[in-house]
Amino acid sequence: MKYTYGSKDKTSGHSDGKPFSKKIGFFETERDVLERAWKKLGMNLNKRHPLGFLMEASDDISYCVSDIEDGIEKNIISLDHFKNEVSKGLSIVKEEHCEYGDFCNDLITKLNEDQSEFPIGSFLGFKTILSNFLVDKVSTRFVESYNDFISLSIEKQIISKGTIEYAILDVLRNYTSTYLFTSYEAEKMELSGFAIIKGILDEYLKLISLTKKEFSHLILQDFDKMRECKLSIERRLYNRLPKKHVSAYKTAIANKPLNEINDEINCLINSFEKVDDDTELRLRLHLIVDFVSGMTDQFSMEIYQLIKGISVR
Repeated sequence: MKYTYGSKDKTSGHSDGKPFSKKIGFFETERDVLERAWKKLGMNLNKRHPLGFLMEASDDISYCVSDIEDGIEKNIISLDHFKNEVSKGLSIVKEEHCEYGDFCNDLITKLNEDQSEFPIGSFLGFKTILSNFLVDKVSTRFVESYNDFISLSIEKQIISKGTIEYAILDVLRNYTSTYLFTSYEAEKMELSGFAIIKGILDEYLKLISLTKKEFSHLILQDFDKMRECKLSIERRLYNRLPKKHVSAYKTAIANKPLNEINDEINCLINSFEKVDDDTELRLRLHLIVDFVSGMTDQFSMEIYQLIKGISVR
């Protein structure tokens, strides 16, 4: 887990200024599970596991490079433009980190090799040299500070400001921010994505707006009560929810394994009566968020078109 504080920590100020608190790292519904895990591992609350640092460094290395590779392959950016801009950035890094001047020169040389017959050939050479270097630096830093990582006293990422790794990746990040993520193609996709996600969530607010009692009619499949409460649209939206997410919701409401409540309607009825409104609403929100966040691009578009009446099959 990269970030180790929940939403309540953020709103209460408990996480202010703490390491690994930049973003919310878990749902409040998961807090008990995480606290048990921290206790089982002998870790203080809100500490990051040593392997979390390696995962974070791996992400930093792989995603930044792969984004650029995708941009070149899709002709969103040109290889020549990338070569020119990144070579300039690496020249600055070379001056700031003189001890790595030879390595920066190697990167610039590899990047500018003439491999015109292979459109992305020189980039692959650059990528290989850079990735090998970064992995070696990260693994060396981890091994050299192994005891500090194991004692959970490290409070900053492995690829941190001031290191040669950060400086090189910063050149690539600045390039992607300036030329790739602001490109027409990228922003067109993002605008479509935002519209689709917001459109789906707007429709599913109909389920969030129900009272706990009304929503229980959907869960319990009480058709008489659904008709009485005029839940025709809500019922159809509910029926689009995957069974695995609904099952997770039921087990959280009942606080029992699914096999103990599947055929026990009375168990669920009693559970709804006992659980307080705030807890139930939080679990319902979690249900909807799980549904939307688990969608593929294609499926989200199909659901959006379906519930908006754009395309009905």
